[in-house]
Amino acid sequence: MSSTLKKSWSFAEVQALPAGEHDFFDRKSGSIWGDTDFKVKLAKALSAFANSGGGHLLLGVADDGTLDGVPAFQKRTPSREWLEQAIPNLLDPTLSEFRVHEVTGITAGDLQEGQTLLVVDVSDSVLAPHQARNAKQYYYRQAGHSVPAPHFYLETLRRRATSAVLFAEFTGAKVIRAIDSGYKRQLQVQLTFDVKNCGNITPKYWFVEFLQNGKRVEGDGALIRHSFPYTALRRPDPNAVHNRTILPGLSCVYRDAIGIEFNIQEATQSNFERNLDEFFAQFNKFESRVVTDSGPCPSHGMSIEYLKDATTYSEFSDWCSRFDSSVGRGRLIPGVRLRELDIGEYHDITDHVDFSGMLENDSEHEYEELHIAISFMDKDDNLLHVELKEIGRWKKGLRKPFNGWVTAGKVWEYAQIDVTAFDMKWLSH
Repeated sequence: MSSTLKKSWSFAEVQALPAGEHDFFDRKSGSIWGDTDFKVKLAKALSAFANSGGGHLLLGVADDGTLDGVPAFQKRTPSREWLEQAIPNLLDPTLSEFRVHEVTGITAGDLQEGQTLLVVDVSDSVLAPHQARNAKQYYYRQAGHSVPAPHFYLETLRRRATSAVLFAEFTGAKVIRAIDSGYKRQLQVQLTFDVKNCGNITPKYWFVEFLQNGKRVEGDGALIRHSFPYTALRRPDPNAVHNRTILPGLSCVYRDAIGIEFNIQEATQSNFERNLDEFFAQFNKFESRVVTDSGPCPSHGMSIEYLKDATTYSEFSDWCSRFDSSVGRGRLIPGVRLRELDIGEYHDITDHVDFSGMLENDSEHEYEELHIAISFMDKDDNLLHVELKEIGRWKKGLRKPFNGWVTAGKVWEYAQIDVTAFDMKWLSH
């Protein structure tokens, strides 16, 4: 039985509910109790909760939290019992997973004499979708309100009995790295989702895919999925099919990456911002959907604001310091090649890990204040430590060795390494 169905409700619990409008509970003033359309309004709220995973309906509490109560009795029948008898007949199919509570702990000064507070708990119904019988309308909860449910949402609910239904809610984004290929720049953006099993079937396999204008994002283009140039030291498979079990009603965190590609002729703050503005003007509607062994689940929109926030930096140099290229092809910034990179063994006496390498400048550029950043990451792509090394002035056609050490405690669990090169003089232009 769903945890939405509580054993009881106390006055303190009612008072402790957060202010404002929420998807998991709704306040209704006691003034609706005597309305001629009271059952119509009640059916609307119950339909919305039953079709949205469950929730709590408070009767006798206004939207602003003011307590006005409802009659303790309906004629000679306690209002709680009267409501229990009325609710099953308000929806099609009949609602069975619910409880009606009379709030305990109310003192004489809290409400007028003869008044009480009622709370109706509604579970996530296995028979959903439920239609409000009188209005002949299906509802669901959205932004703290009970609103008519769209067709795709109803189809999702109906599929739950025979097919796996998973939703991927987009919850955040962050830039992992940026790449400069000499004529194009690409941002690798890690997307985070909360994947929830909204049905009654547990899928064997599943993965999340991204849609732009209804088409799957893949291959070349301004938005890249498969062909994003990962470094040779880390090659995650963006098409990986997951066999991680998600039982009905449960969820898990899922992460994947996309690439944002654009042209930029001159590396300046204004050019960079203009290119991002142009990108988001063209690509401003994204969708995600989960594909299971039962087939694709319904898609729904992704908030573009997460991507905008992730790609906004106050310091352009912060971005430029992230521009790197494929270590496997031996490129860092244009013309800089990484010929060698060795990570030494752990020294228990000094508690250090040594590193050394060789860079080659086969470009036509003379770098004035070249630096490199060696990034140590764990197996889950989390950044553990960045070690900066100053290379200095560097003429074209020359090789230059570098070496150093890092405290072992900072990189103890490292599994992947990236090397980025940037010219501080160039960044300041």
